Order: sequence, then C-alpha cells, then structure tokens
Amino acid sequence: MFVIGGESKTGRPSTDDEPRGLGSDGSGGSWEEAPPTICLRDGVPAGTLPLPLEREVVEVWRIEVSEANLGWAQAADCLSPEEVGRAARYRFAADRDRFVLGRSALRRRLAAGLRCAAGDVRIQYGAQGRPELESGSNPAGVVFSVSHIPGLVLLAFARGCRLGIDVETVDRVRDWRSFARLALSEREYAAVASLPAGLQAAGFLRAWTAKEAYLKATGRGLTVELGRIEAEVDPARPARLLKAYEGDGEPADWKLRSIAVGRGAGGDAGVGAGGRLGGDDPRGVAAVTCLLSAACGGMVERRSPAPTP
Repeated sequence: MFVIGGESKTGRPSTDDEPRGLGSDGSGGSWEEAPPTICLRDGVPAGTLPLPLEREVVEVWRIEVSEANLGWAQAADCLSPEEVGRAARYRFAADRDRFVLGRSALRRRLAAGLRCAAGDVRIQYGAQGRPELESGSNPAGVVFSVSHIPGLVLLAFARGCRLGIDVETVDRVRDWRSFARLALSEREYAAVASLPAGLQAAGFLRAWTAKEAYLKATGRGLTVELGRIEAEVDPARPARLLKAYEGDGEPADWKLRSIAVGRGAGGDAGVGAGGRLGGDDPRGVAAVTCLLSAACGGMVERRSPAPTP
C-alpha cells in the first residue's frame, strides 16, 4: 500500500497470476510490501527538525530551484571553502545555483539533526567522490544521498543503512534506445522493447534511475557496467532490484522505491512501490534504493543512540 495525504490506495496491480520479473522464475525480490517508508516533504528543510529516528524510514525532500529558495541559500552562507570553490567552477549559472541550493539545504537538514550550525557539518568524500558525513561527527549513523534535474533538487536521509537516490527527466529518454546499450542488460532491453510503445520510455527510466540510485548506495558510482545490474522495467509492477552486483548480497536485500516527481506535491506522504505524486505531468521520476538488512551494519558505525529531540 501507499498513502498520499492520508488516503490509502493500493500500489499492487490486480491479476490472477503470480507476477514475475525479467526472469522466467520470477526471481528478484518480493511483491510483499516492506520497508522503507518514504516520507516525502516539499521545500527547504526547517532548521529545527530532528533527523529520522526509525531505521526503516527514508526522508526525501523535494526542493524547487526558485527565486525565493535561491535567496534563502545565498543568505544562509553556510558552505565550506571547498564548496564555495566548487560552485565558482560551474560554467553555467543554473548549475551553480542548483548546487548552492542543494548543498545549503543539505547542511541545514543535517545540522538540525546533529544539533550544530550548518557551517559546522563535516562532509567528506569517499573513493568515488560520494559525499558522506565524517564518521567522528556522526554517532547516529546518518546517511544521505543527493540528486537533481534542472529546476529541482532531491535530498534523501536515513539511518543505519546504505542509501541512494536518483532523479531523471522523462524528456531526456524519449529516444530511449540511444541510451539502452549503455544502461540495460540484454534481458532488460528485450523487456522494455516488449512494452507498449507509450510505456517504453517510462520502463527505461524506471531501470536507469534504479541502477544509478543503487550505485550511489554502494558508493561505487559509475565504475561498473550498468548491464551487470538488473531492475524491474514494467511501470505496472512495483519497483524492485532483480540482479545485484557481485558481492552486494541478494536482490531481495535491497529495498527499491520509485516516485514520480511532479509539480506541487505538497506536505508529507508515505510513498510505497509505484507511488505517484504531483498529477499527470511529472517533471521526472526518482528511484530510492536502500539496503536495510543486517549485512550493512558495518557500513555506518552506530556508536550511540540518537539524541532525543
């Protein structure tokens, strides 16, 4: 099930047959609804919010790159010297503005949970350039992920898991075959091609965003062939990982959620598999990927319980 504005709706298609994925045996994750719960919020994070207290909740912030939000980000003046230098290197103002807004909002949200000033949040970069909190300043095991498209920034936060988020615009993949050989396995390509013509771009987008979110969660970035990972492509079925990269456990260990991101999706909403927000004209589609199994315990060291707000 997924819940939008307090109204309960089913996210599972009606069928008399057991649904299956790309493989003929239907392997690659369960159709049963399972954590995480997605808490979707609009706007710049408030400076007083605590970070999520439950391990199986992912908080996703949808932030418009608007004049008002950009004015707030410039006034916040909380970026590190390295971030200020990075912003200055962007060639186009739109890219620079999006980075400044996203990083300022990220710092504000983390600062609220860590109970420090936004400028004092200590962010480091992994081997593949993935930003993360310095372990010494992160006793609660907070993880985050960032993605953006023109006009929109998404921030995801959770605790004690591996987390990745990716968003992409529908318009970029209208001609999905031009991207397919780079992004899809042979089985996925055949599955997308078998969809009705009007659903093929959406099917490709479902797989592409899932894979990029997954690679962010593992910290690898685009260092592996995307065709070695497989995800559900049928928009009528719940999002799920069908094949994980070698050494990353079983596909069912990873919890995948797909969210259509439209204009004006307001308030808090718990979004399950296949949840859609913002009406019939989505700006893009986002995938959220989490590893919530005990196998991820060593990824983020939880040295003490989270502080009570």
